[in-house]
Amino acid sequence: MTERMVKRKQRSDKKIPIAPYIPEVYKVWIHRISNVLNISEGEVGALLVSTAIQNEECLRFFSNFYKRDYTVGNITFMGHMDAKRIEEYFDVTDFRVRFKVRVNKVINDKLSEYQIALGTSYLSHATHALLKYALHKDSLMNRIAPGVDKQAMLLNAQPLGGQTTHTSAPAVIVEASHSEVLQTNKVNLKEDVIHSQDTSHSVWSVLHRKGGK
Repeated sequence: MTERMVKRKQRSDKKIPIAPYIPEVYKVWIHRISNVLNISEGEVGALLVSTAIQNEECLRFFSNFYKRDYTVGNITFMGHMDAKRIEEYFDVTDFRVRFKVRVNKVINDKLSEYQIALGTSYLSHATHALLKYALHKDSLMNRIAPGVDKQAMLLNAQPLGGQTTHTSAPAVIVEASHSEVLQTNKVNLKEDVIHSQDTSHSVWSVLHRKGGK
């Protein structure tokens, strides 16, 4: 029994899987980043999440969503019972796919505390929020994948699934005061409206269209 316990302790660094449902277009972006960095999509996802959860500006952005007090280092974000639900941050109209990331115990513990502060029952929702933020935040993307051409990453990455969608995804950076909007970054994939009626194609078909990888 003791030997088994020792073996389990030795595997405490085992990666913990989290599988949020994210817009399919994010999967295309992540695939292209993985090609540039020459690492797996799951590793890209873990890199995005771990960078975001340890970024103070990111945590301040979500201060309007904290339902419980959230302490990170020497900073405490005050929670509010009437704070927004983190699900309000998602665009759930686009076709979504399951995306699995694996994080180490240190990052998983940070994600768990973040989840508690958000007041959501789903760790996957907390993870989805961080993925979305990281993909839309230029300063984080430049740190994670400085060699990625953003316009090339977005090219022809319109949503599938028979949706009619405006391909514009705004991200607003909000300070801890809850009222001061510091900056608005818009990621415009294309100015016109995309009409996609063919639901038989997978996300990989997008990559082989003109301009894709």
